[in-house]
Amino acid sequence: MRTLSVILLLFGLHFAGTVFVPGATAKIYWPFGENSRPLVKGIGGLPKQGGSVAAALLGGLAVLGFLAALLALFGVLVPAEWFRVLVIGASIAALLLHVLFFSPVLILPLLLDLVLLVGALFVGEV
Repeated sequence: MRTLSVILLLFGLHFAGTVFVPGATAKIYWPFGENSRPLVKGIGGLPKQGGSVAAALLGGLAVLGFLAALLALFGVLVPAEWFRVLVIGASIAALLLHVLFFSPVLILPLLLDLVLLVGALFVGEV
């Protein structure tokens, strides 16, 4: 179960982190591209595009949450008791980020966020 948790958390970390380094175009393995725009007008864009802190805040919370959850899973620097709370918080931040910029390439990251959230809420360890 721990191996599956590590894999899912690393994918969550990767997908949320791509908001800070968008590729030339959005791809299934790199879901944010230079042309990524939020669904809601006036909320700004990617951190690189400027105009808003929403994407940077949600992406940062998700990345730091997933990273801290990985550390908590192994009991390094972060108490193991925080694992569930960190996964829940990071998953919600990532879900909001991916919904904000929804496109077909973000379906996989959305599903991953849902799996992590449900796993943390109902299973205890993803």
